[in-house]
Amino acid sequence: MKILSSILAVCFLVSCATHSTKKSYNPVQNYTTYKLSNGLNVMYVPETKLPYLSLSLAIFSGSASDPKDYKGLTSATMELLTKGTQKRTANQLNEDVEVLGADLEASVDKEYSSLTLEGLSWHEDQLLELFSDMILKPRFTFEELDRYKKRTLAQIQQILDQPSYLAGEVLEKNLYSGTAYAERDVGTLKGVQNLNLKVISQQYEKLMNPENMWLIIVGKTSNGFKDQIQKIFSKIKTQKAVAPENLNLQSLKGRRILIVDKPDAAQAEVRIGHYGVQRDIPEYMAVNLANSVLGQGFTSRLVDRVRDQLGLTYSISSSFEVRRQKGYFAIKTFTQNERVGQTLTEILELYTNFQSKGITSKELRLTQDGMIGKFPLLLETPEKLAYNLMILRYFGVSDDYLLKYRENVSSLKLKDVNLAIQKYFDPQNMIIVILGRRDLIEPQVRDLGPIEVQSYKQYYQ
Repeated sequence: MKILSSILAVCFLVSCATHSTKKSYNPVQNYTTYKLSNGLNVMYVPETKLPYLSLSLAIFSGSASDPKDYKGLTSATMELLTKGTQKRTANQLNEDVEVLGADLEASVDKEYSSLTLEGLSWHEDQLLELFSDMILKPRFTFEELDRYKKRTLAQIQQILDQPSYLAGEVLEKNLYSGTAYAERDVGTLKGVQNLNLKVISQQYEKLMNPENMWLIIVGKTSNGFKDQIQKIFSKIKTQKAVAPENLNLQSLKGRRILIVDKPDAAQAEVRIGHYGVQRDIPEYMAVNLANSVLGQGFTSRLVDRVRDQLGLTYSISSSFEVRRQKGYFAIKTFTQNERVGQTLTEILELYTNFQSKGITSKELRLTQDGMIGKFPLLLETPEKLAYNLMILRYFGVSDDYLLKYRENVSSLKLKDVNLAIQKYFDPQNMIIVILGRRDLIEPQVRDLGPIEVQSYKQYYQ
């Protein structure tokens, strides 16, 4: 779904209006939320300037809730919602979407799923009928499931051939080993092959829990639209929600180096990761600012040192993957196989210095200005406002995060930011993944920590 995928892209807000807080600024306005009689949450953000209408159903269950033998079940279920209803074949559904000039998208992540239909508000009735037909009266057929399985199995093979993707997957698999969070959202080869219509139908019933969903409406609507929403979507009956497993992760101890041997690799992909932060920690804003200094943008320390000064890579960044359950922090880059040792040494030295000494008052001031200065751009349209409001509800955070954003960023003290760095950034306990040529890489990194070697083929599952 465009709304939740976009919100997660900005959930660790690294940008945001001017440093002055003298003028009143309220970015959270002109929207309503309400509940239907069955408990389904609805958010409406009006758009008065453009003839635009977006309908999105956000479900707070995702691939992490897939059963052990059916990895990829949630992704398949959501995608098949777009492949036919009780009165429309897949072709008829596609034709109806195209005739309206609309966009249809299904999306699944670890902890959420979504379905979005966007079009012109002139076609309000047709869009609503089409959207509700997919959600309330889907038809899962053997033919469409078979097509989905063939297409997805080919897709899995294709993405595994992308070194950048594979390196990131290896890091997640090792951070979350033994849990559902270690599996890719689209599923495993075996899990997708195991899918059948019975488990698809069962998963659909579990996902359609109004108490675990939000209906997000953005755009122009008629006066009777709210009544139509109540009439149509109150028909969804409360089910037992699909819940992901509770993570019980062991703390990382020391630096673990994992070389994933790919003899034909033209260059090496490098990922450095450890467990991250919870979204509701008091220091969230300080950690966010600190990460901007470390690895976000062309003025960050990692880019300045590793890319600009030493020319070891074209791209390097750091980020936090924030989830309802424990997310993770990662540094991502690539370099020549022959220069992995130098690149890692520089990154680890810089990261260690960053954690022990913190940032400077100049870095604090410049980053505050940048975060505040870009903030209104994230809320300048009704759709962007909806994105941010939904991410707050997704993580159970008050709207005050947006209302008081400028003053909270401005009030951050250097001491508080550096204390947060010492607490949440951990250069001593991490997993280092290097995907490339073992024969060239291993001699370069022997002094950096214990080494484990694996073949890239073991991840082709």
